[in-house]
Formats: sequence, structure tokens, C-alpha cells
Amino acid sequence: MIGARIMIVQADSSASIAVERTLTRLGHTVRAIASSGQQAIETAGEMRPDLLLVDLDEDANGIEVAARARSSYGIPVLYLVGSAEADLMRRARTTCPVGYVLKPVIEHQLTLSVETALDICKRERQHKESELNLTRALAKESARTRLMRMILDNISDGVAASDLNGALTYVNRACEKISGFGLIETLPEQWSKVYGAFYPDGKTLFPWNELPLVRAMRGEAVDDVEMLIRNPRRPQGVYITVSSRPLVDESGNRFGAVSVFRDLFDLKAKERQLTETVAGLEHQTATMEAIINSVSDGIIAADETGNVTLFNPAARRSVGMDMSRTNMNDWSDLYELYYPDRVTQIPIQELPLGRAIQGESVDNMEVFVRPPDSPEGVYFSVSGRPIRQASSPIRGGVVVFRDISERMRADQALLEAFSEGRLQILDTILHNIGNAINTVSIGIGTIQEELNENVPLRRFLHLVKAIEAHEDNLYTYLRDDPKGQIVIPFIIALGKDFLTQNRAMKETSERVDKTVSQIVDIIRTERSVKGISPVYKTVNLEKVVNDAVKLLQNSLRRRGIDPVVDCREAPEEIWIQESRLHQMLVNLVKNSIEAIDALELSAKSKGIPRIKIQAYTDDEFLVLDVTDNGIGIDEKHKRLIFSAGFTTKESGTGLGLHSIANLVIASGGEVQPLSAGIGKGTTMRVKLRRTSVTPKSIGASAPIKSGGARDEV
Repeated sequence: MIGARIMIVQADSSASIAVERTLTRLGHTVRAIASSGQQAIETAGEMRPDLLLVDLDEDANGIEVAARARSSYGIPVLYLVGSAEADLMRRARTTCPVGYVLKPVIEHQLTLSVETALDICKRERQHKESELNLTRALAKESARTRLMRMILDNISDGVAASDLNGALTYVNRACEKISGFGLIETLPEQWSKVYGAFYPDGKTLFPWNELPLVRAMRGEAVDDVEMLIRNPRRPQGVYITVSSRPLVDESGNRFGAVSVFRDLFDLKAKERQLTETVAGLEHQTATMEAIINSVSDGIIAADETGNVTLFNPAARRSVGMDMSRTNMNDWSDLYELYYPDRVTQIPIQELPLGRAIQGESVDNMEVFVRPPDSPEGVYFSVSGRPIRQASSPIRGGVVVFRDISERMRADQALLEAFSEGRLQILDTILHNIGNAINTVSIGIGTIQEELNENVPLRRFLHLVKAIEAHEDNLYTYLRDDPKGQIVIPFIIALGKDFLTQNRAMKETSERVDKTVSQIVDIIRTERSVKGISPVYKTVNLEKVVNDAVKLLQNSLRRRGIDPVVDCREAPEEIWIQESRLHQMLVNLVKNSIEAIDALELSAKSKGIPRIKIQAYTDDEFLVLDVTDNGIGIDEKHKRLIFSAGFTTKESGTGLGLHSIANLVIASGGEVQPLSAGIGKGTTMRVKLRRTSVTPKSIGASAPIKSGGARDEV
């Protein structure tokens, strides 16, 4: 070994120099020369030479140095020996030196000794490395074996291995659990009977020579063989699938076979669940398709590129053409789609479906379409939404639309009517006056009927005749005659009857008087159209409502209706045109009475007839709800009932609700008919805007009453 690093431990410096020269000529390197044991130990620890050359004669501490170098750093030691004592030599051997060199040192001997020592060190080093590598390999293999066993014992699939003679060499825990057996000594010919291996029919025993593990022992590869395992330990039976392979060593020689078993219970359950899920989805899809095909609203869906993916039958009926075979981007060229003005064509990107595909939600956008078979065109209200899947990009868009042509035309007719200023003003005046005169006629008729019948007066005349007949013995008649004894009680009862009659006639005459005043107010109010300022004043809201109800009291009483008035949530006083408000309330209550009559005529009347008038505030509005349990309103008539001349009653003029609409809309308010349909009753909701109207701005005085809340409408 040329080029070894050597350290000399020798007290005689001259001798050390001579040894160093010799070693240098031999091609080695002297890393250090130590003259003492302590110096030698420190230097050896730092430099780690390949060989330590120690003079045993000159320093008895050389043995300690050698021992420390050997044990602590693994450095081999070569002793220089001259006349060392036997005891010293015996102690030196305990340090396991790699050789001895006699002094005086001869170059040839030193060469042989150093080379021999270095070779021995090299072999020792190689031997130790081999031992270490072997130890590591064995430890690694043992750990790998334990790991493989742990893995196999903890997997859910069963594993069984055998040698080529059919002796089982390994079964894991899952295999024991599935089959019910562990390692047993039995021949392959008995496996089907012992383990209970059947075909999936559960009746035919599996031939032993066709078992997957036996076939793998013959060198075959077998995949996914289904069978049933049923034996005394698994009486219910377990369906499994088996795959097997031959076991081959590194040289390609077969030495056994292995099978993997998988319990099909979860798989079968999942198959059943999947089958049920698919059936459910098919049913759900069919149901959804039936629903989509049955709804009256049109539905159109498109993917993110604009290709139409859904176009239900209602959509085809509504638009009168099939747009499902075209891309949305081509609609501008193929179809006429306009804004409600029927002149401005809608750009593709502004169509509800296009906006939905871009991720925007659209509600109740009005679109005008002119289909080929409908020159007058169709109005649609369209709402759209983007189609998204959970946490994924937009996949398209969908729109739902319905035909609102009838409503739009009704709105247009109403707007045109209002744009004329006063639609059929004379008819409206006559209608309102007619209502008032009708009340006057009823009141006068009541008074005439009462005067014609006048039961208390007839009874009073009978009493007068009886008293005249006993004028000469009146005292005796009143005291002793049985008929005379009832005269005084009769007079008392008769007085009460006269008082009741007088009160009723007074109330009726007051109503007639108020109605006449109302007629005057109607005329005065309508004159404002010609430039005369309308009369506004502070009025008690609840009193106005009750006055309107009193005007119709006879009609209400005949029908057994006891109206409920609730103004607790409304201002006590309001600033308004009293005559207009009065007319409106009379019309609303009168309509409720007629709705109750219509329900009775239809033989659908249920329970006691009811009318409720409720007043309350809602933000900037004063709201008046007039609710009845009458005939109700058909959905298709809700937008038409305010049109002039429209009526569902044989003797109706169609002006009552129209006049209400004129009043409410002209004041910036709203009127809403709320009904669940025919036979479900109606709530007519009037919303009057609460504006800050001052006496100066309306040209009339506005007396403010002390106490209570006041509102301006």
C-alpha cells in the first residue's frame, strides 16, 4: 500500500528521523512524530493516520497510546521492538498490534512489516465492512419481511400462498375472516369441500382442479373468478372474487402460488345502490322532464357557447317557432326580438339568456317578439339565471318566460286613457253621482215605507178610539176594566216605539242630507278639472270611513253584514280631498257588497259574509285595505278591472274601479287587487302617497285641530 499516512511515536528524535527517511523513500508519508504518549494521543485524534509506529522500548506509555488509538480511533499499531522485557511484550500483545519491527531498523524488514501491517488493516477493514453490510442487509430484510406481513395482515383483501405441492404456507387475517379458516393441513383435492367453495349459484361445488390457487400452481394467471364460500363457520355464505398468480424467484423458477380474495358484499351492496341510484335518477329525470314539458311558462337553456340545450313545449307554443336547433348568437339574424317599444332590436349580449350565460341574473325583463304567425307580436316577461355546478365555472344559462301581452295591452290602454287627461269624465261623474243618488233613493224609500206602514201611529189611533168610547167613565175603565188596566203600559210601550221610529227616520234623513252634500262635493270636485282648485281639508280618517259605511248601511243590514273598521295603525287626521276619498270608499265597499251577492248567487257561499276596512301606514304610503269574502277575482281579470267600461256584472258600468284608479294613480299612489281566485274573496289595496301638501300650495285654508296625529295625503 503506497502512500500510507504514518505517525511515529518515539522519544529518540534521531532514531525517529532515520525511520522517517526510510518510510519516505518507500513512498509513505509521515504525518507526525510524537515524543510523548499524551502528545501522541492528541495528534492521533486530530490526524487519524493509517498506521501508528510506536517504539515500545523507549516509552512504556506506548502500550497505552496503542490501546487508546486502537479502541478510540480504530488505528492499527506496529511496534518497534529492541530489548523489551517479556512482561512488556505480553502487555503489548493485548493491544492486538498488526506486527513488530526489530531495532535497529533495517529498510527491507521495515518495508515488509509496514506492507504486511497495511494489508492486514485493509483486510480487517473490508471484513468489518462486509460484516456491517451483512448485518444491515439482514436487518433490512427482516424489517421488510415484518412490514410485508403487517401490510398483508391489515389489508381488507384476503391473501393465501402455497408451495407447488399444495401445502398452504401463509394466510392473512382477512383470508381467515372471509373463509373462516386459517392455515390447515389438507390436500388441494379437499379444498373445495373443506372451505365450501361453490359456483355463484350456491349449489354447484367448485371442482378442486379449477380453483384459482390450483391453476396458479400449474403456472396460470387467473383474474376475478367469482365464487361463494359457505361452510359451518360461514353458514350465511360470502360472495368473493379471486385472482391468482404463480410465485417465481429471481431465476424465473416457480416455487409456489398466491391468491387474493375480495369480499363482494360491499361491492354487491354498492352495485345495488348504484342500480337504485340510476333508477332513481332516471325517474327523477323523467319526472323533471315531464314537469318542464307540462309547465305553462316557456323555458330555454343554452350552454356557455350559446347552443340551445332545452326548449320546452310551452316555449314552442309561446313563440310560435322552434329555436332549439339554432345558436343563440344567430337569433338576431333569424328572429325579431325587440324592447317593449317594438322598434329597438335587443342586442344578443343584452338578451336575458345572453346575460345569464355571462353570469348575470335577470328578473322580469320585458321582450317583444314578432313570430311569423302573429304579426301583432307577443310580449314576454323573461327572467334568467346562470347555470352553475358546485364551485365550478358557469356552464350556461336558463330563462323562464311567460306571455304578458294581455297585461301589456291593458296597461297601454289604461295609459292611453290617462294620457287624455280625464277618461270619459262625464260617465265617471254620473257614476259617482249615481251611487250617491241611489243612496238618496234608498233613504227616501225607507222613509216612505216607514210612513206608509207607521205601525206605532195605527196602534196609537186604536188607543184613541178606546179612550173615546169610555170618555164618561174613564177613571173606572182604567181602574176596573181588564182592557183599561193595560192602557198605561200600552202608552209607555207606544212612546218607546215612537222614539225608535223617530230615531231611525232621523238617521235616514241625515244620511240623505249627507248624500246630497256629497253630490254637491262631487260636482265641486269635478269642476276643478276646468281650473277651479280642488278643496282640501283636514279630516278625521276613521270618521270618513264610517260615514262611507253608513251611506250603505241599509244594503249592509239587509245582507246581515257588520263591517269592521280598523284605523288604529293610521294617522288620526289626514289632509285630503274629502269628497274624493269618500267616493272611493263608497265604491270599494259597494263592490265588496256586490262580490258577496255574486258568491251567494253562485251557490258557493261559505259562512257569514264579512267586510273589513283597515287603514295603516307603509313607508311613504297611507294604505287602505277593503277585504271581503265574496266571489273573488279571476287572475286574468286583475289587470283589466281598472279599465273604463270593463265589468263582470250584468248591470255594471265598469266605471267604479276606473274612477278609483284615476284618483289613486293621479296622486302618485297604487291600487292592487289581491285575490287567490274565484270563490276566495278579495282585498282591494289602495296606497295613497303621503305628500307634504301645504295650505298655500293647494290654495285653501287648512285648519289644524289640536290633539292627535295629522297626515297629509
